[in-house]
Amino acid sequence: MTSLAKEITDLISGELPRVRSIALVTDSTVDRLHGDAVARELETTGRRIERIVFPAGERSKTLETYAHLVRALATFEFTRTDLVVALGGGVTGDLAGFAAATYLRGIPVVQVPTTLLAMV
Repeated sequence: MTSLAKEITDLISGELPRVRSIALVTDSTVDRLHGDAVARELETTGRRIERIVFPAGERSKTLETYAHLVRALATFEFTRTDLVVALGGGVTGDLAGFAAATYLRGIPVVQVPTTLLAMV
């Protein structure tokens, strides 16, 4: 995951240079496995990193979890120049993508799928 995390930081620095803050959105399982390594690598970009973690599994695909993500973005005072990084499988990608698309009429999102199904 470290080389992938490096590629993510290179992408952000090269393609999204105006980004000031990054919300790393992931589920509890992926966070336990990869969250620290990815967060450390993202910190090397010099941007503020905020982690938003929700319980793993399809049961988290709810309005409550969506509201939790949007509330967290608002609490962290994210603007349209900030970024959401969705680290995980399909549930994470769906929730983080929808939250990013609807928060402040849309903020950038980078999908980092960790399952084959999410990649497809």
